[in-house]
Parts: sequence; C-alpha cells; structure tokens
Amino acid sequence: MNTIELFDDKNKCCACGSCINICPKNAIKLEADETGFYYPQIDDQLCIDCGQCKKICAYQNDLVDMNVPRKAYAAQTKNTDPKKSASGGVFASIATNFIKANGVVYGAALEERDGKLSCFITKAQSLKELGKLLGSKYIHANMGNVYKSIKNDLSQGKRVLFSGTPCMVAALKAFLKNDYQNLFLIDIICHGVPEETWFQKYIETIEKRGNVKIFKYIFRDKKNGWGLHGRYDYIDKNNSKHKKYFLTRESSYYYYFLTGSIYRSNCYTCKYACQQRVGDITIGDYWGIEQEHSEELKSSNYDLSKGNSCLLVNTLNGEILLDQFGRDLATITSTFKKIAKHNEQLNKPSSACSDRSELLEIYSKLGYKKIDDKFNHKMFVKAKIYKAIYALKRICKRG
Repeated sequence: MNTIELFDDKNKCCACGSCINICPKNAIKLEADETGFYYPQIDDQLCIDCGQCKKICAYQNDLVDMNVPRKAYAAQTKNTDPKKSASGGVFASIATNFIKANGVVYGAALEERDGKLSCFITKAQSLKELGKLLGSKYIHANMGNVYKSIKNDLSQGKRVLFSGTPCMVAALKAFLKNDYQNLFLIDIICHGVPEETWFQKYIETIEKRGNVKIFKYIFRDKKNGWGLHGRYDYIDKNNSKHKKYFLTRESSYYYYFLTGSIYRSNCYTCKYACQQRVGDITIGDYWGIEQEHSEELKSSNYDLSKGNSCLLVNTLNGEILLDQFGRDLATITSTFKKIAKHNEQLNKPSSACSDRSELLEIYSKLGYKKIDDKFNHKMFVKAKIYKAIYALKRICKRG
C-alpha cells in the first residue's frame, strides 16, 4: 500500500511534473482540484513505494545550486524582429543564434490542442519552430515528457537551451542530477502563474458571448508599442477572421493576473523569488529604465517603443551563452539593485490580493463565467474611461 505523501500543503507544490517523469510505474498524474488548479496524485494500485518522487522534488528539497548575479544589463535586440517578443527580444536573439549553431531550444508555446488553447513546453529545432516559443504566456505551462527529451538530447551531445520559470529550471536541474556543459538555462522573472483551466474557461466565456472561435491569443502585442496590451484572433459565425486588440482592464483574466489574485498557491511563497538565481541567465522587462539610465538612453540607439529587457548573468555558462549567442544584443551596463527596484519578484514573492479567496470560491461553485460577469460589472465604466485616456495619450504623442 502506498505510504507516500507528495505534499502536505498546496503551497509546497509547483506542479512541475518531475515526480511524474521520474516514476518507474507511471503511477502519478496531474489532477485538477475543485478550484481548477492541478496537483500530482498517486495511483495506489500502481505505486511501489520507491520514494523517487519525493527525492526528486526540487521545490521541497534543496537539490540545486543558486547563484548571485555576476553582471547586469539593459538589453535590446538589434537584428531579430522585436515585435515578436514581449520585452526587448533577448530570448529571441539568443535562441535564433543558438539554433543557427545547430542547437535545440525548449520553451513555452500557446497553441490549440484538442480544440482548446493549451500552454506547454515544447522543442524547437528550426527558426520556424522557434516562432511559437516567443512572447509571454501568463499561464502555467505543462512540462509533459520534456525532462526525458532534454536528457536524451544532452546524452547525444546536442547543445540544449531551456527557458522557463525558475521552478521549472530548478526541476529540470534536479531531474538531470548531473551538470552538463552543453546545457544552458534561462529563467524568467516570474510574478506567478494562473492555471491553464482558468485561461481556457476565460476563452470559452468570450467565445460564447460573441459567438466566435478564438484560435490565437497574444498577451503582449506591440502594435501600439511596448507595454501590456493584448490581442486575440478569432473566427466569426460567417467564418471570417478578425483581430481584437484590448487593454488589460478590459480582460478579466489579464486584470486578475496583474493584481496577483489567481496564481497557484505556491507562487505566494516561492523560494525562487529572490536575488539568488537558478538559471545561467535571468531575463525580464526592464521597467523603470527611463529613471535608472536616462543619460545612457540619450546616447544609445534604443527605441523603447520596441521593448526593452533586463538581463542578469549568473554563472560562467551564462557568460558563455551571452558571449557566443548574444552578439545581436545592444546592452547598457546596469546593476542588480536598479533592476530589482522595479521587479519586486527579484526580492520577494508576489502577495495575494484580498479578493483571491472570493474568486476561488466563485470558480468552484459557479464557474469562470460568474467571475467574468463580476469583473465586467465592476470595471465597465473604469475600463471605458481608461481606454479613452489611453487613446487621447496616443493622439497627443503622434501630434
């Protein structure tokens, strides 16, 4: 009989899936609880009580090294199309050169699977495949069997670049156990992740209300410049394709993501939200660069409307990654202190908003549509005013 308890508190599970991948009997699966969040569950009939699932958990055990950043930069791509990336295109630029050098890249994609938009970690071996890994996905990504795929690539001598949240990077390092010179790791500055089920129910709500089918969703679209502006592409009842641009205050999911109301429980106590980093490099938006580097921006070729990234180099492998594959980046030397001043998740985890418990209760009893209705009732007038102000600012900027 199984005596293993994978976790005694939901705060101690990030659903990285390493326990699923290490299990020799495939006895563990992710299952959603009443609030729509996934957690690994053991099938007692299959479990042989070997305990490997507990030993492999990086989130509950100190299994991987973390490093204080050696160098810090503001960075922006010079050659790759910045509009395809959420920030300054650092990942796109490095990953492009990595693939050109016959390496393979793993990262998060948001695509249709079984008729639903799903977020998952996948492999890119060509520049065409790399395109689906670009841009922000504010959703918990399923790792699937990626651990085994990466281990196989490494054993064949391939150079591998992996990009993900810090908990994913740590989980991969723990799963591999050994250090690999041909493995390069990028962790992102993560605020926290909502569950895929919430995103899918949000999409279903929009589709039913407008009698449309959404086939593409972009959290950060740069048509109107660098910032938090979204877009989704849909097919209407006449089978015509359209694009819908929106501001964050027009989207219930996006709004509650930004307020920190709908993350996984563990995100609010995340052990990786600190100065010590688990990846070889860390990337994110460089919010506040105008205040921190006003003089350097005047004398540089930066165009902030195209996006801007912060970049922390944490290890020797990180320096190698930047030197060999970051040659298309324009950089400004910065400091961790300046970057962390505007990215609080480099200092501490996100805080849960007061409405989180209420939202979880509504979801479990009435479903996501009720949450969306509540949001629209609360934000309708505010969103209209905000949109009008935003439009006026754009007119003034052009004029």
